[in-house]
Amino acid sequence: MIWRIWGRMARYVARRRRVTRVSLLPFHRAGVHKFQRLGRAHALDGVTAPTAERLAAVRRVFEEAGVSGVSP
Repeated sequence: MIWRIWGRMARYVARRRRVTRVSLLPFHRAGVHKFQRLGRAHALDGVTAPTAERLAAVRRVFEEAGVSGVSP
């Protein structure tokens, strides 16, 4: 299912003529320690960053949809 969502997003972006570049930014855990210090639960705790292979696969989805200028 997730690949279908990526495909839909890539096709949507491909139809936008003003979009000249797409940057795929991996998830980061920069704010987790701040939430821990405040004693609050982080909504995305336990989420891991995507692997290089996963980012490459998502990049291929965008390129196959006709989006140029995709950077990892």
